[in-house]
Amino acid sequence: MKLTEQIRFYALIMWSLGLSAVMIDSFSFSIVEERASFSYLFFIAAFLLLAWAEKRQYSTRVYIYRIHDIVIYSPLKYFLIYFLWVSLFSPFTENPIKSILFALNGWLSLFTVAVSAHLLFCERSSDLISLLPKQFSFSFKIFNLILCFIFINLIFHLFFPQLPFPQMIRKQFDLFLFFIIGLPFLIWDLLKMSRKFANSFLVATNIILGLGLITLLSSKIFYLGPIFAIFLIICLTLYKRVKQRKALIALLVISSASIGVPLLFITFGPEKLLRIPELLRVQQVIETKLLVEWKPAFANLLQSKFMGSGIGVVEGRGVWARVLVDSGVIGFLLYLCFYGSLAKALLLVRRSSRVVASNVALISLLVFIVIVSHFLDNPYSAWIWVWYAIWTVLGSTHRKKDLGVSR
Repeated sequence: MKLTEQIRFYALIMWSLGLSAVMIDSFSFSIVEERASFSYLFFIAAFLLLAWAEKRQYSTRVYIYRIHDIVIYSPLKYFLIYFLWVSLFSPFTENPIKSILFALNGWLSLFTVAVSAHLLFCERSSDLISLLPKQFSFSFKIFNLILCFIFINLIFHLFFPQLPFPQMIRKQFDLFLFFIIGLPFLIWDLLKMSRKFANSFLVATNIILGLGLITLLSSKIFYLGPIFAIFLIICLTLYKRVKQRKALIALLVISSASIGVPLLFITFGPEKLLRIPELLRVQQVIETKLLVEWKPAFANLLQSKFMGSGIGVVEGRGVWARVLVDSGVIGFLLYLCFYGSLAKALLLVRRSSRVVASNVALISLLVFIVIVSHFLDNPYSAWIWVWYAIWTVLGSTHRKKDLGVSR
């Protein structure tokens, strides 16, 4: 293996380790009264290794051109403008140091997580961008292995808290949000008849454990995420495989069953399946986090004359309420443009002759926008940037290209 290929492979390992560490909230450190994930160390290492490999394979000037194309000709350009806006506004907020650090974290995430993902998982030619499936499969396998380990670790601590195992996850709420966004990808890989990105038994185990833990620990609102994801997958399957005239009746019957049965169980079933103290404690924490208040957001927006109070200055939950408070109407519109541009890119890719995974990425994006986005503690955290990176990668690739680990 040539040195440049080895460097890219080590960068892939670093990015995959970052993807794993981002789910383990105990791997974090404190900075300005906030928690930062150690996963950034892996993402930074991946970005630096890729910069070295790009310079060896091309040149510094061509490498800069490639980064320019990734950012400017993708939905990421709206995040570029957003963080430019909040960076200029940061010194004039009530807490300039915190605002500047949040803005720098945004720049860091944009390049080390999102841009690195494009350099790792995409092959860019003069007229086409293609997905490198072996690299994507490698990270997906790491994701499944770590996710299974985290679920098992959480189960042991819920039912056997006296055991001397270290607790890897304390923010179960964020773990479930992360799982719900990734659930369409897990179901998609499990149902694929052709090449699979991960072992089917491992993927099925993660689906069962994740849905089981959500049933045990979450409130009724939290069930809407998996139900909505399954509903969209059914709709997609019917759209692709059933004739158009018969699709409407079949869609109504199957979707009604897939949504109605779980809702009946949730409504008339037992409120708490088990009365284990640790389960009840986690349930209470999750239920308090599901309360999203819009009145404080609008009050802060009016007080700042629609300019925003500054990124990271005011506490809030949810992408929309938090961004509205942080960066005002301008930042809110830029976020809307990002999601709109991303959805458009995924829709355009699915019309190409050799679609990769844009359909399932679009479902994952819709699950995030409709359900998950309203409950995020921090819309700038590393774990959500992983999904931004994956969505934009799949929104730009028009076909698969099996080139192994090198390019």
